[in-house]
Amino acid sequence: CSSRKGFCANPLSQHSAHRLTSGFIQVPDTRMLLSFTLFDAVASVFVVITLWLASFLLSVRVKLYNQRDGNLLENPTFVQRLEATDVIFALAYFPILAALALVSTYELSGSVASRWHGVSLSSNYFMLLYVVRNILHLPVQCFTLKNDPKLLLQMTAHHVFSSACYGGGLFTSRMHYWATYDGCCEVTTVFLNMVFAFKWFSPKDDSKYFVAKAATGGFLWASFVVFRMSLFPMWLWQLAQDCLSAPAETVHRTTALERWGYSATTLFLLVISIVWMIPITKGLLKVLGLTKKQPRRNL
Repeated sequence: CSSRKGFCANPLSQHSAHRLTSGFIQVPDTRMLLSFTLFDAVASVFVVITLWLASFLLSVRVKLYNQRDGNLLENPTFVQRLEATDVIFALAYFPILAALALVSTYELSGSVASRWHGVSLSSNYFMLLYVVRNILHLPVQCFTLKNDPKLLLQMTAHHVFSSACYGGGLFTSRMHYWATYDGCCEVTTVFLNMVFAFKWFSPKDDSKYFVAKAATGGFLWASFVVFRMSLFPMWLWQLAQDCLSAPAETVHRTTALERWGYSATTLFLLVISIVWMIPITKGLLKVLGLTKKQPRRNL
């Protein structure tokens, strides 16, 4: 945990929490207790807004291509510019988010106490950056996904449920490990945005960047298997094991809303990941040339 003034000062002074050997702060009771400072919140908002504005300015200076036919867009619409901005932003944002999730999950994984009541600098900033970006992204996706109401509904539910859970962890200083463990799924988003980047910033030419496109599609598919299809069931299993083996540290020191709400959200993430896995698999097969082309019918 960071030793800078303000971070984790309240847990130490008000609740006599003690520093554990792995370097995080353990919050000992079930009362509401902010795990972040005003500086942390303002810094997160500043980073997200600044990065998004820089991405928009960059999108004006690069060539954009139509995702359907691969032709150069001479005069991109506002929505197309917004979509390109979203991709550029994501190329920088999600590697940072995934790294924070992986680091904090490792930091807090050592014991039942650390998994349920541990707080670290990386877990705080992961959750803050995640919640801030999702809240600010809700109006953006109303424009970018207006032609796909089904996906818009899925993404809105994803943003709202996951942000509510992460916000709960920030306001109670509990279960940060479970939040960042779920957050490791953002590794898949790194590769997904690379796929979108090829569509927006390069012409649709099967002979151009074939190896890079195939590799990106392969990594996306493999990461989905590891960081979503496997991770979410493992998350649910480990949480259940902790509750059964150490109820005094888990069930008795958290609320039913936290345990069941976070579990339901993780189950929801697993379901939509299964749904998303289908087009991802089809896309990979298409890039590799393993799909059969439908013969044209003469009318």
